[in-house]
Amino acid sequence: MSAFGPLLNDLVSPDGLDRENALQYIINEAASPQFVMPCVNSGALNILMAMLRNEDESPYLQTCAVWALYFTHNIMLSDQVINPIIVILHNSYNMDLNIKCLSLITNLSTSEQNRAVLNQKGVSRLLAEMIKSNPDMVVHIARPLRNMLLDRGVVTLISILSNTFDEYIVREALSLLITLCVNSDLMRKIVVASGALTPLVYLLRSQRDPDILDLTLKVLITLSLSAENEIKLLNSGAIFPVIDILNVCYNQNNSLLEQATLLLSNITCNSEVQKSLRFCGLVQPLQDLLRSNDKGVQVQAARLITNLCLDEYNRSELLDAGTQQPLEALIAKSRDIESKSVFQAALSNLIIPVSDEVQNAIIDQFGSMSIDDMLSPMMSESPFSSAHSSPSPSPSVPVKPVQTSSAPSIIIGSGNQSFFNSRSEPTRPRSRDPSPSPQSRPAAHREDAEKKREEEKQKEKNYKSERTGNGGIILPTHPRPRPGQAKEVTLNAPAARPSRPESGRHKPLGEGLGPRTMRRQLNMEERLTIRKKAAVTHPQMLRREKIAHELLQTEMNYVESLRVVVDLFVKPVTESVVQSKEDGSALLSSNELRGIFSVIEVIYKINSEFLDGLEKVMPSFNPASTQIGTIALPLTTKLKHYERYVTNYDTTITLYTNAMRERPNFAEFVTANRQKPAMKGLDLLSFLIMPVQRIPRYIMLFEDLLKNTTEEHPDHKDLSQALQSTKETAKYLNEAKRQAENTNRVVKIQESLMNSDVTLVADGRHFVREGTMILHSKKGSEQYHFILLNDLLLHTVQKKQKYKVINSIPLVEVSAVEHPDSAGVKNAFKLSWGKEAFVLLCNSPADKAGWLKDLKR
Repeated sequence: MSAFGPLLNDLVSPDGLDRENALQYIINEAASPQFVMPCVNSGALNILMAMLRNEDESPYLQTCAVWALYFTHNIMLSDQVINPIIVILHNSYNMDLNIKCLSLITNLSTSEQNRAVLNQKGVSRLLAEMIKSNPDMVVHIARPLRNMLLDRGVVTLISILSNTFDEYIVREALSLLITLCVNSDLMRKIVVASGALTPLVYLLRSQRDPDILDLTLKVLITLSLSAENEIKLLNSGAIFPVIDILNVCYNQNNSLLEQATLLLSNITCNSEVQKSLRFCGLVQPLQDLLRSNDKGVQVQAARLITNLCLDEYNRSELLDAGTQQPLEALIAKSRDIESKSVFQAALSNLIIPVSDEVQNAIIDQFGSMSIDDMLSPMMSESPFSSAHSSPSPSPSVPVKPVQTSSAPSIIIGSGNQSFFNSRSEPTRPRSRDPSPSPQSRPAAHREDAEKKREEEKQKEKNYKSERTGNGGIILPTHPRPRPGQAKEVTLNAPAARPSRPESGRHKPLGEGLGPRTMRRQLNMEERLTIRKKAAVTHPQMLRREKIAHELLQTEMNYVESLRVVVDLFVKPVTESVVQSKEDGSALLSSNELRGIFSVIEVIYKINSEFLDGLEKVMPSFNPASTQIGTIALPLTTKLKHYERYVTNYDTTITLYTNAMRERPNFAEFVTANRQKPAMKGLDLLSFLIMPVQRIPRYIMLFEDLLKNTTEEHPDHKDLSQALQSTKETAKYLNEAKRQAENTNRVVKIQESLMNSDVTLVADGRHFVREGTMILHSKKGSEQYHFILLNDLLLHTVQKKQKYKVINSIPLVEVSAVEHPDSAGVKNAFKLSWGKEAFVLLCNSPADKAGWLKDLKR
């Protein structure tokens, strides 16, 4: 121990150079375990801690002391170090010192026990707050925060996205999520499991700031790097707003287009995602992207096409739309080998022949509507009924067309030839249930069918007369000839006459028409309009049905989570409070019980009623007629019951954290419950944040439903009202929460004032901003802390966590004007009131602009 005597003397020497040399010696020798343990036992640790607590100590020497602690963290008691480190991070503006403190916390947080201590002391929240004022330190903050988020700290970060914060704070939170997740598969799983997808998708739908949209897309791209997140991204509803971005941002923001396409490329590696993108309006945006002038956009679009073409239905749709031509043009003019290989891969997948079964299924699905079906897409026998809820027939169960006498047939051979074999019988809509194929019918039946076809062909050969009439159009065959023997494919479409005479191939349509088809003949333009309308309505109805099922599923999950909280926590804790009147065994006090769980039982009852309504209509759901808005309207009128819960949420977190630390029985009770299957491995806070996140999710789902509900739909009016009511409630809750947070902030400032007669808490008074600035004058420069309220400016000196008021200035007397930069005076403005005036130096141009803006309000 005596060997460390000179070292200890140097550490406490009044000469700063001696202290610096001693610290450097510890840093250099700390790699040796034989040195560290005796050094700590000698009392050097206490001296280092004293240096950190000393406000008059040189920041450079404090930095060296933190660095020395960084190398000795494994053998010291973390709780002894954390408190002074928190004080430094709160108060220090020395970036190097802060970076060293963050490095120390990074090492401490590698231990599970230390992480618990760090979270209990609010280090996660402190780091999140640091992001607001230290955007340049995101990477340094990310390292310790990543370690601590392995427990429950991720909730803090996600709450920034889930609540009303300034846009620059949201941007920094998104940047931090990218930094945390980009190289950590475990972190990506934790972020998704903690409910981050809901606020991220809400940002996609609600944000108009291109920077936030870009960062949100990058976060989702980062999360999509984990294969197990692909289906979760699909179920979160992220795909449709991304497709909307491709439509809205065309030729406006190439960065957003590239990020959106890259996200879809990542998740379409999954076959289920490929299926979900059938007929969803993605083909036209992809065509536009391939014709873009931005090479990056073209490459990402080609990669997406490569993945989509793995699904035969998507491949057929893309090829029908003419995607082959722009790809060939890009290959021809591309000089970059890497880009050219991407385009060639897309084209190679695109031109693979589509199987007969899928061809037939597509024709059956889109060609089976009669004119009446097309004119009345909302009729009860719509092809978009619940029996057709999947985007397209599954390749594993192909729908084989049936040769009937009521439908024209197309012969598709190895060449481009095609002709209609128009029957004289009335055209009738075909049954929705596929009939057995001709091969599965009795032999006698097959022979009759073959004989009848031969007779029809002979009649066509003998027919020589020229056709006359009003004209018509030949509905096109599938544009790609299929190799091999010619096959017959039935197209169940209205009988149409050719646009030019073709002797011997067509019978006059007027012959043998029954009552159903004896109507005004539609001209070419009307027929095209009807078919286009049918093609648009079909994917729209599919999307409506899918969104409705998503609403049901998420509501079931949400109500089940509320039930878990009520049954596993609220009821047992309430019983313990009642029982404590007899034996004093309460897990929580009655105030803590109300503060932590608030009105969650009321919310559970409200949403259970909404779920009951959904469960009644969804089994027989018809996207053309079922009304969701009628069920949602009563819910939206009750959502204001969420106010107390939302505004009280910060208090919930504080009370819960304190109870876990100060009430061992409660902590043991919560830990034991977490092991139960119903908790799904999540902690209680992960459940308690769900009501805060639910209302934004309702807005997202209702918007999606309304977007896919025509104005003529019986659900349109109620759904519009439900959406508007939910938006107004969300706005009301956000404002109530903001006011509650602001009032709490003013109360905390009031409590932190030293020896002041100033009363801050008053009706109509709210917090605006605070920060440290340097007061520059002829006498010198000093650092002060300023607190701005909407009607008052406090000029204070900060003493640890307290503030001594120097001046309390009514804002009506204050004038703030620009001050020109000069040597030693940067980012300054002049503040004056009455006969007083001085120059204040801000930390950055943005800080200066913010102060001037708020002071001039």
